[in-house]
Amino acid sequence: NRRMTEKDLYYEMTTTSEKWEDFRGQTVGDRDEEMIGSLHAEVLACHGLPKLDKLSSTDAVCYFVCGPYAFASDVIDGFLSPVWPSKSRRACIFPIFQTYQKMFVGVFDDDGAGANDDFAGRVVIDVARLRPNSVYDVFLPLRQYQNTYVRKPRGVIHLRLRVVWDNERKALLSYLKLPMKTKQLGNAVTLSCADYKAFRNVVLTVQGKDVPGRYKQIVQKGLSREMKLYKFIVKTTMKEQMLDIVLYMNPSTSLCVFIAWMHCVYSNSMAYIPVYLVASIIALLLRNYFKYGVDEEFNFGF
Repeated sequence: NRRMTEKDLYYEMTTTSEKWEDFRGQTVGDRDEEMIGSLHAEVLACHGLPKLDKLSSTDAVCYFVCGPYAFASDVIDGFLSPVWPSKSRRACIFPIFQTYQKMFVGVFDDDGAGANDDFAGRVVIDVARLRPNSVYDVFLPLRQYQNTYVRKPRGVIHLRLRVVWDNERKALLSYLKLPMKTKQLGNAVTLSCADYKAFRNVVLTVQGKDVPGRYKQIVQKGLSREMKLYKFIVKTTMKEQMLDIVLYMNPSTSLCVFIAWMHCVYSNSMAYIPVYLVASIIALLLRNYFKYGVDEEFNFGF
């Protein structure tokens, strides 16, 4: 043991993890699905965690859940911005069976054996959004709810991720294949937990504080704010599009609208409006695809 400075701690955090929990060789229950890839995940640090205990600082611990596997990191005592060194228990490798799998990461304040841990927040990683053989060093804000935005900050988690596909063709075709059914539980995904505390933390990591079928005022307020935001965005977007067409901000779009309108006036019929409407939607989708998906100056190859 040695006392490290802030610079030493940062260097230890950024180096490659020495201990990895590898789940690729483990089988769960009677499932025998073919592995198509693997997800390498490391928790490096958390920043600005809320103080969840009145008399002590936060003792941070992270839970990773992906498919039927779960992993818990070491507990970092007494820091609101904890850092996991490279020699600590912080890294794991999950097998991937479907491309649409997701990984859930939850942060808790460890209150010791037999006590319920305080829930700081969670993040969700969509495996399909990760480019293979690329290392992602990301900072993600923690949230307690799936469908409700709460303005009060819950801190940020620092993760390092990498996905590897064993066979990209099988990874693409996995979208067309349903999860394999088992004799015991059908399509249900089961996960073994050591005790009630681990079970509770896994549920909060996957589901958050949203309880299906239970009314919460904070959820109602969040949905109300979301609907108001949708109305405002739709109204503002339509107004901007109409002004752009009238003022010829995009000459090609304005010219097409003018020709379509003149054609309807010349034929003295409104029957062509649905045709032109569908054509405009297709043109808009193609323009967005080339702008956001193909233009490398905009997306930097991603």
